Amino acid sequence: MKRNWQIGGTNKSLQIARREFLGFAGGASLFLPISAWGAEAGPAATEIKVDNLSLSEKIMHATVRIVSPTDANHAVVGTGFLFGFAAGPNQQRVVVVTNKHVISGPDSGYFWLTGMKSDGTADFSKHLTLTSNWKTDAILHPNPAIDLAIIPIGGGINALARAGTPAFFTNLDKTLIPTDDEMKDFVPLEPLVTVGYPEGIIDEVNNLPVFHQGVAATPPYLNFDGRPDFLIDIATWPGSSGSPVFVYETGSIVNPRSRQLSFGERLRLLGIIYKDFEQNSSGKMEIHDIPSSADSSGRNPMNIGICVKSGFILDFEPMVAKLP
Repeated sequence: MKRNWQIGGTNKSLQIARREFLGFAGGASLFLPISAWGAEAGPAATEIKVDNLSLSEKIMHATVRIVSPTDANHAVVGTGFLFGFAAGPNQQRVVVVTNKHVISGPDSGYFWLTGMKSDGTADFSKHLTLTSNWKTDAILHPNPAIDLAIIPIGGGINALARAGTPAFFTNLDKTLIPTDDEMKDFVPLEPLVTVGYPEGIIDEVNNLPVFHQGVAATPPYLNFDGRPDFLIDIATWPGSSGSPVFVYETGSIVNPRSRQLSFGERLRLLGIIYKDFEQNSSGKMEIHDIPSSADSSGRNPMNIGICVKSGFILDFEPMVAKLP
């Protein structure tokens, strides 16, 4: 679900290439305000103000568009999201979670973070660039069948802060991943939300992704067709690979098993989009990575996405703990 995306108008890649690029290393992030930037030594940071953000806005600020230029005018585009692993008291190591196939083409790429004002709020007029060599910096899930990868970015975030250009962001963490028992409460037709960059669409002025709504097409607590996946009835397009899939409800919430009614907000990370169903030219149904634009002609997507379950993110925890 990556896209070989042509950058229209002013060449963004060339503009960004003239900025200061920051390398990636182990570091930390903020989901709720904490006083330190993380395990890596760094300066005291202005506290990111998230108390007045809705859950949907927190999701929004945790999502990044991954861009891997193939030449001066084209790039492979996918979606990633920031995730924090505990690294000590009030500290996390933040990574970008995406699919292996999103970063399997060009050797390197970049994404933007939003700048932060002196009062700790988002400065939508400032876009801060972080770059990485996917081949050397990314950590791939050890199971070849699990299409997940992470890119540690804490060092880059710390460097931005030291340079006086701190980033405004949120990150997801393991508290949003349902346990096996909790997963049993998520049933077919569960209302779902994805966030990402279908067809590479991004609000370039404000550096923001777009949201999609749909439902669970199969029981998330079961492995679809024997694989650790579940299906969603949500349109998936080139650029959607790596998009997080959430149960997101606000207002009145009904437990489908106990029939109990509650009020408030509910947010759970169920999975990550990585494939979809397509009908080929002969009418046969096939499963594919959503292709790049170079080979996407004749696509007939069925708007049924395939998601790897979010619990596999936790398999990276021991690997992240070993980072310097």
